[in-house]
Amino acid sequence: MTEDQPIACPGCQAMVSGRFCEHCGTALGNQACPQCGAEVEPGTRFCTNCGAATDRTQAGKGTPRAVPINRWWLLAGATVVVVVALMIVTRSQPPVPSTGPVGGALGTPPDISQMSPRERFDELYNRIMTAAQIGDQNTVVQFTPMALAAYGQLDNVDPDARYHVSMILLHQGGIAEAQAHADTILAGQPGHLFGYVIEAAVARWSGDSTRLAQIYSDFRSHYPEEIASGKPEYQEHGSMLDDVKATAEAAARAGS
Repeated sequence: MTEDQPIACPGCQAMVSGRFCEHCGTALGNQACPQCGAEVEPGTRFCTNCGAATDRTQAGKGTPRAVPINRWWLLAGATVVVVVALMIVTRSQPPVPSTGPVGGALGTPPDISQMSPRERFDELYNRIMTAAQIGDQNTVVQFTPMALAAYGQLDNVDPDARYHVSMILLHQGGIAEAQAHADTILAGQPGHLFGYVIEAAVARWSGDSTRLAQIYSDFRSHYPEEIASGKPEYQEHGSMLDDVKATAEAAARAGS
């Protein structure tokens, strides 16, 4: 296929050409990672298998922590359990309007052609979380690759983006990958509440009640100072943090 030859987009069936569908953002072809040889979608700045820069001009500008994806689809059958475990951290997300019942209750691809990479990532994240809340696994599976591709195109990965991608990864069984994002957040900003929120979700998924109790304790001890800092991401996810705080306090009372 040449970039000028129109084809039917695999995501929305529109006739398009180029590297990405201008209507829904679906990649129209793959390229090989120069480091490990894995296929990566065109326009992705970093390989989602090994973390290497896919564009050699990006070398030396900082490579995000590797987020291997080899095991995701092997663990997709466990997603129902993850949905239950993550309800507490998805409550704060606004619903994304559905434009049609294609591929699931929220299956119609959103028009992301005019969005920045961060806007695309946030839009797709909201759509995935909304679908997870109502048990629409088809939409979760459909939009996860698009969301991860948008994440790979980000120039700046802040704690908010790491929190979002961790929730997506957990829906695919990416426990170790989500923990790596929590480690990165807490290493860069010790005490950041999102690091503990991700760790708590990982501990719940793993069934590690001892570790979960310690995480809740750390969350509670850092909560006053962190909230007082007025970080924008805390204001955006205020309901979620309130829920985690209430759960952490209930756990402390039950353990006393």
